[in-house]
Amino acid sequence: MLILLPQSRLRGHSTRATRETVPRPPWTGAVATASLFVAAGMVAAQIVSGPDAVDLQKIVAVAVIALSLVPLVGFAGQLSLCQMSFAGIGAVLMAHHGQGGSLTGLIVATLVTGAIGALVALPTARMAGIYLALGTAAFAMLLDQWIFGLRDVEIGGLRISIFGTGSVPVDALDVPGVTTEQDRLVFLSIVFAVLYLAVVAVRRSTYGQRLLALKDSPAASATLGINTAFVRLGVFALSAAIAGFGGALYGGGLGAARPQNFSFEQSPPPLLLPRVGGIGTAGGGGCCWLHPTRLWRPCRRPCKHLRDRRDRLVAHDRRRDPGGHPPEAERVGRPVLPAGRLAAQCTCHVRTPV
Repeated sequence: MLILLPQSRLRGHSTRATRETVPRPPWTGAVATASLFVAAGMVAAQIVSGPDAVDLQKIVAVAVIALSLVPLVGFAGQLSLCQMSFAGIGAVLMAHHGQGGSLTGLIVATLVTGAIGALVALPTARMAGIYLALGTAAFAMLLDQWIFGLRDVEIGGLRISIFGTGSVPVDALDVPGVTTEQDRLVFLSIVFAVLYLAVVAVRRSTYGQRLLALKDSPAASATLGINTAFVRLGVFALSAAIAGFGGALYGGGLGAARPQNFSFEQSPPPLLLPRVGGIGTAGGGGCCWLHPTRLWRPCRRPCKHLRDRRDRLVAHDRRRDPGGHPPEAERVGRPVLPAGRLAAQCTCHVRTPV
């Protein structure tokens, strides 16, 4: 039915009080920002334990999924409410084709998810605005309410399995030299930095200029000879491929993927959080690194260590001056835990995958 709908009229340039600009990032600044992401992963790997490093790996994987929205939403001005659905497809493909952490599963997840994204773009290329949002949401609900819940079936001798009996084991990518969870956290930070530079390259390329032209004025783009349907098809496929890549990494961090991890309710956070850092910049996806609800769990142990150290200092000073006023050491680390709890409470209403 969506294919039979008439194509929406191309929108021309509209005069606004404020105009959104997408700056062309220089390579020096992009490399410096990518280095900061890697440095953050290396520092985090030094201060967190193994289980907390796994939680941080999930944060980086979700940041990759959020990064997939930068070319689609930030550059091309399109909209997608099914990125976590693409991530779920990538996790399932990694589970079935990447046993033992094989690189083949990651490649299959990226390519197949990109192809599915192109198929989703065929009907949605004729939509805009709220209809585009509803179209992508309908695809997410189709997977959430039907496809992901299917049991194993056999069709003509071909056995089709998705999530099996409710969950499917996903092996983390086998990387030579990566032996601990902390090492894997550093590796994922490097992967995110490389993808960040790839998105910067897209913005600086001729194709990136076409995406910006499509966002500013589709009618003017068509007048200049730009095939707007082909550009939309390409950016949807690129975005879905990055989301599938991130979903494969996220599934490896989960260990066992379930349909609930990729339900429709999980798609808004990766879409909304990059708005904090600017969805039109490649660094916008990095804002998922700062999700308070997710960061609270892996950071609570270092904060607890800081609080215990403060208590020991206070006890030592009170033995030196039992009747005196608590010294400066009493205030060390006092705001850390309450601030973390407050930040987590402020975002507790947003459901995020675990």
